[in-house]
Amino acid sequence: MDVLYLKSADTGSNSLLLRATVRQGGRGKINVVTLLDSGCTALSFMDNTFARDYNFDILCLPKPKQLRLTDGERKNNVTEFVAVTMEGITEEHKARLDVRYHAFVDDLFDKHFINRVTDKDIEKYLKGKKPATVQEIKKKLPPDYHDLINLFLPSKATKLPKHRSYNHCIDIEPGKSIPSSKTRPMSQSEL
Repeated sequence: MDVLYLKSADTGSNSLLLRATVRQGGRGKINVVTLLDSGCTALSFMDNTFARDYNFDILCLPKPKQLRLTDGERKNNVTEFVAVTMEGITEEHKARLDVRYHAFVDDLFDKHFINRVTDKDIEKYLKGKKPATVQEIKKKLPPDYHDLINLFLPSKATKLPKHRSYNHCIDIEPGKSIPSSKTRPMSQSEL
């Protein structure tokens, strides 16, 4: 597997750009300018011509993945990627770079991350949590509210008061007429 190293990084005056020196395996250094990573686990991008120009080893995905854009539009299947290791400021970071659609795919998108919620987890969630005891609530509740502990019991939170009828009648003062004006400011033409 080839290795891509981040040898130096300088954000300069433009906070959105990252100037980096990279190399793959034992090959020469490459100076690049990229958008600064936000740190989220979303897709970043790499130009596929960049991968080919610098002879990155392009591998086929065993199972193609469909690319969906932020507006929900679906694009053709992603079929290729570049396996690399990036050495950053704090830690070594393994990643797969998709070159067909320029998307950077982090290890976090691997199967172990995507499927980390199992059927067993879903069943556990649907069963609900065991109701908290008075002692557990007291530990989390500031001492000033301990005398109101009964208000924080789960049994109180799950019960709603009985439905009451509402009186929507507007009582008009004797001898007065019903207001004909709107309850919002009116324009000159409405007056």
